[in-house]
Amino acid sequence: MAARAKRREEVEQAYALQAKAASWGALKYGTFGAALATFAHHTWPTFRHMLTLACCSSVSPQSCASASSRTQRAPSSRTSGSSASQESRLRREARIDLARRGVVGTETEITKWKEDHAARAQAEREQQQQQASLPSQSTPS
Repeated sequence: MAARAKRREEVEQAYALQAKAASWGALKYGTFGAALATFAHHTWPTFRHMLTLACCSSVSPQSCASASSRTQRAPSSRTSGSSASQESRLRREARIDLARRGVVGTETEITKWKEDHAARAQAEREQQQQQASLPSQSTPS
């Protein structure tokens, strides 16, 4: 259940990141397309005499292609790649550890192993924090 909630949160974060990148790309490249059309209108007589539809169809594809490429290169691809490799590494470690114990590495067993592993790591962190917070006792000379 917790894994589904975590996955849903990751998906929502990725969606928000891509929506932000798409908005930024549309604004940036839409402005570029409008500026290009204005520049062409004032410097190129043939462009000035074209119909509005023809002008838009000559500038709009460049803007759309640039905006979509901006969205595809959003930082979410780097984030999801690192989390996928981390998940893959963790699953491999789980399968190896379960095999050493003589347990078949099914999805259920891997999930249980992940929970146990997270609990052990949390306990170790708490123990280290407690040891760090204790004042060091110096030995008298």
